[in-house]
Amino acid sequence: MDYESSEYECDIWQGTAVMTCKATGKAGAFGLKHNGRVATARLIKADVDKYGAEKALRVYAKLVDNWQ
Repeated sequence: MDYESSEYECDIWQGTAVMTCKATGKAGAFGLKHNGRVATARLIKADVDKYGAEKALRVYAKLVDNWQ
């Protein structure tokens, strides 16, 4: 597990972030690009360092469109 908050766990795998909601046990994935290049890990790391895991993961969880 790369990042963890009280609500979510986030793993980065080959440019894709896999988020798991601790309350429901459901997971979803998303990817981010910057200037046409995959930048998921770099962007999430920067936001966790800047805002903390709680706030950053809560915001990134909104990008998951299909929780399964």
